[in-house]
Amino acid sequence: MRIGQTSFVVFASKLVGSALGFVATLYFARTLGAAVLGHYALVLAIVGWLALGGQLGISSAIVKRISEGEEPAAHFTAGMIVVAALGLVLSSGVLALRGVVNAYVGTQVALFVALLLLIRLASSVVNAGLKGERHVHISGFLMPVQTGFRSAFQIGLVLTGFGLSGMLLGHAIGAILAVFVGAAFLSIDMIRPSRRHFRSLFDFAKFSWLSGLKSRSFNDVDIVVLGALVPSALVGVYSVAWSLATFLTLFDSAVSSTLFPELSHADASAEHDRVAGLITDSLTYGGLIVIPGLFGGIVLADRLLRIYGDEFTQGAAVLGLLILASLVYWVSETADERVERA
Repeated sequence: MRIGQTSFVVFASKLVGSALGFVATLYFARTLGAAVLGHYALVLAIVGWLALGGQLGISSAIVKRISEGEEPAAHFTAGMIVVAALGLVLSSGVLALRGVVNAYVGTQVALFVALLLLIRLASSVVNAGLKGERHVHISGFLMPVQTGFRSAFQIGLVLTGFGLSGMLLGHAIGAILAVFVGAAFLSIDMIRPSRRHFRSLFDFAKFSWLSGLKSRSFNDVDIVVLGALVPSALVGVYSVAWSLATFLTLFDSAVSSTLFPELSHADASAEHDRVAGLITDSLTYGGLIVIPGLFGGIVLADRLLRIYGDEFTQGAAVLGLLILASLVYWVSETADERVERA
């Protein structure tokens, strides 16, 4: 599938997923309030940071090695083993320190953190396998699938009175169902890897984990810090404003997801002219939505947040700044960084 077509499929998938998530978040905001949304956002932020430690760049290494076409099954199996081992260690640590985790979030969530961490890592391996096989459009399609399952189960559980537990359990169910759907499209067989396959993954991962750290810092470090400084209700308000701001980066992230395996494949084939052309195109169209969205978001910030409820309007002042931050982040994704990823 051509880059433009694949990018559009991934973007459309992300758009549908975001729309489903928007409806679900709107319902939760009006039904449960900002405090519960704050707890939920903190749990997901913790899981995101722990998942970074559970991958250590291995997911990117899986994409890289599979896309090169050399012994993809062995590299995929090796990556799955490493991520599974790290996931078990980290989830066990969460359960051992459940008191600290619960105290930080403000409610009993340690078991959900451990469960969601394992599911997040399983999802990262499946998505890496699909991207490595250059099935980025299928990987992108999993987002609305996961969001649809997740939202349906969350709303159903909240309606029956489960509150935050229902949101977290629904999130887990939706994510694991998406993992099963994605695994069904994988054509990679599992074989016993040798030591050199693990070494090959680590040779790439020891550099690529920095890219994951940058992305994670941009996405969740603010919520993690706020969780230690302000009440959970304010964290909920901030998370809603941030979700609106990140909506504007969907197109650029779609292009970036599509570009990585294609760059890797072209580089392995020594098609350097094609690499240059792909990077130029990605930088040309990356800001198609985020730049005009900056001005629209600043003007309409108060109206956008008012639909969530009166307590969320206090976040209108920061929404414009968050959109501006999204624009700055897009600009920082230079051509040199995109080449380095491949």
